[in-house]
Amino acid sequence: MCSSDLITYRYDPVRYVHEVFGVTPDPGQLEVLHAVEAAATGEGHRQVAARSGHGVGKTACVSWVLLWFITTRNPANAIVTAPAAGTIEDGIGKEIKLWLKRLPASILALFESKTERIELREDPEGTFLSMRTSRAENTQALAGIHSDNVLLVVDEASAVVEGVYEAAYGSMSSDNAMMLLIGNPTKREGYFYDCFHTMRDEWATVHISCLDSPRVSHKFIESIAKKYGKDSNEYRVRVLGEFPTANADAVIPADAVEAAVDRDIAAMQYAPIWGLDVARSLNRDKSVLVKRKANVLLPTNPQRLLRRETLHTPAMLRWQYN
Repeated sequence: MCSSDLITYRYDPVRYVHEVFGVTPDPGQLEVLHAVEAAATGEGHRQVAARSGHGVGKTACVSWVLLWFITTRNPANAIVTAPAAGTIEDGIGKEIKLWLKRLPASILALFESKTERIELREDPEGTFLSMRTSRAENTQALAGIHSDNVLLVVDEASAVVEGVYEAAYGSMSSDNAMMLLIGNPTKREGYFYDCFHTMRDEWATVHISCLDSPRVSHKFIESIAKKYGKDSNEYRVRVLGEFPTANADAVIPADAVEAAVDRDIAAMQYAPIWGLDVARSLNRDKSVLVKRKANVLLPTNPQRLLRRETLHTPAMLRWQYN
């Protein structure tokens, strides 16, 4: 196989994996590859987000996608980032280099492998795969990437700070730019969570449960269920690939709030009382004032709220009610 042969795989990552690596993807991996294929051909969203339980083969799948991208295009800039250096060195970075060695010798000879970078020898600045760490103090891991073909990949996407995604917007300006986010859904907030909820219309989303993966041992699933319980957030995240019902620092679980919204209740005969939740930050949050009679919220008239007065600090508010 020569480099010109790889062009035939430009829009077919599934056949690339099967014929170049000699691997048959399992159903979950196949779903990710098909979403990437649709992004490459323009037939689907060019942004793909995949959430899963542990051990379903997502790191291998991402490695295939990255190597498929840089070996079937020139120029091509592929960037993969993760929130911890250890993930790059011992996780996704290690996996990429394992699959790099499985490329046909004629193709492997065209590339030079470095500690955090794989380059096309004849055009190291034009075609490369770069592995970078994303931190709160350094949000530029995905910024400033400009090429005819761009692929941005985020591993452990739930743990990557919002600023990294904001900085990536400029790198997505090319018509042939794609983004792939993968990870365990560990938080009910943040960019990764929004991809499956408020921004779902803009993303192709994939969900892989350990229960559906032939790669995951039943003993692992049983041990998580026995240790934490099937109703626990640990089981939801690690096995089912579902977002937790509440973040670790939440006072009231989100599922309890959602269940209460449309619940039918009978009013209890008590005197009405007021409840106030003061915003933590006046710039980013809102204060909430409600009136309830036992277990029923009563309608309020916002026009009767005369004013709010600042006491000793901006966060200390006193609402005066007429």
